Amino acid sequence: MRKRNYDHRHKVVEGEELSLGDRAVWILDLSVEGTVIKQHEYPRSLVIQTSNGQVRRNGKHKKNRP
Repeated sequence: MRKRNYDHRHKVVEGEELSLGDRAVWILDLSVEGTVIKQHEYPRSLVIQTSNGQVRRNGKHKKNRP
């Protein structure tokens, strides 16, 4: 019950897991495409290579491109 309330209040969404080498990851806040290059030391974060360099993002800022 507490987890469900927390998830609802913080808009937690269980999404697709991204793996290393996944191409066509869209970075929402930068409006640019990138490639997952490694898992970051922080939980649920990935390092993504874009045309502008490397960025660290979690699930809230990225999504798979079709």
